[in-house]
Amino acid sequence: AKDVQLISLSEFGVTIAHDRPIAPGAPLFLHGGIYEHAPDGNLLARTYTYEIDEDDKSKYNCHLLYFGINDSFLKFTRSWIREDYVTKKETSS
Repeated sequence: AKDVQLISLSEFGVTIAHDRPIAPGAPLFLHGGIYEHAPDGNLLARTYTYEIDEDDKSKYNCHLLYFGINDSFLKFTRSWIREDYVTKKETSS
């Protein structure tokens, strides 16, 4: 397991910052945070592309799509995204 920085999250995928590129098609199990609410406490994702981070050339932004996501986690993710948006909006006001 390796800690990575979460860049963005959607109901179908995630973008993470990593110190090396992750090859397209490579599977990763995502743990911790929101993924503790997935079945078995983790979620499988596959890399579909990566790019060098424009702000930090030593990092790569790796884009992953969830693989085998179920309806309960999809619903949880949608609720979490809405709540996170409201929380961020309230703290920035």
